[in-house]
Amino acid sequence: LECLKDLQRFLRRDDPFSRPVFHRLGQWDLVSTDIVPLIVQYQEDRDIVYNAVKILTFLTMPLDSTSDLLHA
Repeated sequence: LECLKDLQRFLRRDDPFSRPVFHRLGQWDLVSTDIVPLIVQYQEDRDIVYNAVKILTFLTMPLDSTSDLLHA
């Protein structure tokens, strides 16, 4: 649970223009290798599922409209 909270903290503090944390987590395929299996395995544990879904929410948020990544 603490690791999920750490990931949320990193994503919250991620640079909105370059999003290095977002990209690193994507490179590691975190969603399919870790987050989804956690949700499936611990579906009865509301804290784990809630925090995992919060990470999924962070990862699906749109880029800032002034981001360099949109104009690359």
